[in-house]
Amino acid sequence: MTHESEKFAARSTSDSFQCEIAHQEGGAIDREPAVARTRLMQTLAAQVSKALTQYMIREGIGFNELERRLQMSSATVAKLLRGQSNITLDTIAALALVLEQEPKLLFFASKGEENA
Repeated sequence: MTHESEKFAARSTSDSFQCEIAHQEGGAIDREPAVARTRLMQTLAAQVSKALTQYMIREGIGFNELERRLQMSSATVAKLLRGQSNITLDTIAALALVLEQEPKLLFFASKGEENA
């Protein structure tokens, strides 16, 4: 295994998607897009965690009741609350139903154009 390959192999699972984006350019690895992607995912996960925590406080419920309402495993709910979950569309739908909120997609046809 080459030195550069060993660096990639040593990365943790949470960083694995960064490796998929990173590319070689004159021997150096450019990770700037991967860093931005990581930060965005962390921000989104933190927003979900905050929304769930606020919901639990507002409803006066604990972890077990949240798990029951979401119909998700303890491990999944714990990851959501810690902000450590890579959320699927199915999870977004479940969260939207329990939180009684309509999820909004932030992509638009062209810059500055919003779809209502």
